[in-house]
Amino acid sequence: MPLSFRQFLSIIYPQIKLAPINYISEILEKKEADFFDFRMYKTELEGALHAYLKTGGFPAWIDAHLKGESDEHLLMTFRAIIEGDMARLKKTTSLLMHIALPILKHIGTPVDWKKLAVETGMGSHHTAHDYINILSDSYILYFLQALDTNKNLPKLRKGKKIYPFDPIISTILLTYHPHLRIEDSELIEAVVGGHLLRKSQFINTGLSSISDLFYWHSKAGKEVDFVFLDQKGLQSIEVKYQNHVTLRDSITMIRHFSNGLLLSKKDFEVGPNVLMLPISWFLAMI
Repeated sequence: MPLSFRQFLSIIYPQIKLAPINYISEILEKKEADFFDFRMYKTELEGALHAYLKTGGFPAWIDAHLKGESDEHLLMTFRAIIEGDMARLKKTTSLLMHIALPILKHIGTPVDWKKLAVETGMGSHHTAHDYINILSDSYILYFLQALDTNKNLPKLRKGKKIYPFDPIISTILLTYHPHLRIEDSELIEAVVGGHLLRKSQFINTGLSSISDLFYWHSKAGKEVDFVFLDQKGLQSIEVKYQNHVTLRDSITMIRHFSNGLLLSKKDFEVGPNVLMLPISWFLAMI
């Protein structure tokens, strides 16, 4: 897999030593004093996150960034690798261009296989599902299913949220559709989900069979970005990559999951049943 943000941080700032966590639920148990070192390196962490969005976790990209070199040749090389993998699996590489469009357009938005098939011109939702599964098991993409809180299992008939696994995958897919633009907030959400996946017990079997990370959507239209099932139960995580976030942004999590982790752009606050952390701090822990 590509390097995580924590591993990336150890390369560009080897002097920064931050305590890791083993389980997502551990974060909610932390007190304000536990984040002293994170506050001390706040500027460096924010800068590292911006750099990570440009390089992702691929060592070749990181090396080029540190040397100030162009990554144009890397783009074409990595794209050729992905197309080669698809060809070896006897899949039509030209469909990558078609499937990239709705994936980039719907980052963080539920889409079902039938809609994906229509938008790509694949014809069959089985074909769309097959291609997404292959790309997921190749650690190119990942998709999340809606959570049924009564069973702690996915709602199979609900739409799926499809994300690129690494920021550079987004850059590669954009070579097929250079007129599109991905917002930083969408890319950040994908990165957070990708890092939560690294804590999944299913990570080594491919990303098409993840059964402990979901999104949640209510009949009333309320939504929580990520719900992770760990050894202490359901852990809810909401991503708010905007200039100002308050604990009021966690109301949906608190009402439906009793507690939660609110990830912000820069804001930090410890509240009752909720912890608001800058995204860079969260990523540096896992």
